[in-house]
Amino acid sequence: MINRIEQLIIIATANCNSKCIHCSYWKNKKQNYLHEEIIFKTILKLKKYGLKSVMISGGEPFLHPDINEIVKFISKNKLRIKFATNGIIINNLDKEIIGMIDDFSISLDSSNKETYSKIRGIDNFENILRNIFLLKKLKKNVKLSFLIQKQNYQEIPAFLDLCDQLEIKDISFLVPNKEGDFNKNCYENYDDIVLSNKDITKFKEKILPKIKIKLKKYKIKSNYIENNLIEIANYFKCFNKNFKCDPIRCTKCSFPINNVVLTECGKLKPCLFMPYEFENSLIKNNDLKKIKYFKNDYLFKKDVFDKHCTFCLEVPL
Repeated sequence: MINRIEQLIIIATANCNSKCIHCSYWKNKKQNYLHEEIIFKTILKLKKYGLKSVMISGGEPFLHPDINEIVKFISKNKLRIKFATNGIIINNLDKEIIGMIDDFSISLDSSNKETYSKIRGIDNFENILRNIFLLKKLKKNVKLSFLIQKQNYQEIPAFLDLCDQLEIKDISFLVPNKEGDFNKNCYENYDDIVLSNKDITKFKEKILPKIKIKLKKYKIKSNYIENNLIEIANYFKCFNKNFKCDPIRCTKCSFPINNVVLTECGKLKPCLFMPYEFENSLIKNNDLKKIKYFKNDYLFKKDVFDKHCTFCLEVPL
């Protein structure tokens, strides 16, 4: 029986201050914030099961009205604090709060403000660059995430040039997810997001060789090596219902084993991209028992993996 849960991922809010074409969180008109009491009690319970770090995400997590208190509580409990953010309002944070945060993962899907505005629906490119420089000046760990899609895949080499200028040495390449909660009903811009077969060929033959050269030149760490970048291109074929795509992932990842997700509704999930949810009830023992049994099912039963994971590229292969 798996008894350890090393990382808690908190979806602090379902609200966002960007208007990304690949996401629907920003369409939530109702303010939806996870109550801090649920967060605090969940953390205290999970500490007994080996909790080491907390990743706070969203939506845009820094929109949460009690985010300062949440960060202080996590810091007081001596856990590593990570934030996945669009980086827009980092300049509004107290330096005391920034000092308590160990890692910042900032979404930046472009090498220029024109493409950024098309994808993100707002003009904040220059502001985000200033905030990255601010974090680097404060000696914080900063990585960037780049969601590959039709409008930006040709810019990846230029994006790597920008990363070198920003002194960024860690990048996550991501892909649009077909099943995640934040992507429900958001693909009316399908043709602006998904790579066509022609794009896929161009990515493999012309863009990928340049990516390889620049990753090596700038000594940038990436979650995807050459073969996996090819699989990213193949992944887009899965969006075409008329195309029979072979499974991409053949081995199980560690995400559902080492992590648990606390949603903005206060429910628990083993993975961001699985439909399973467990009632929280402020983390009673029965809730944790269900989660641990699921983790073991995932680890030892092939049908759970086959049903939900074989076409996932959200975590490194």
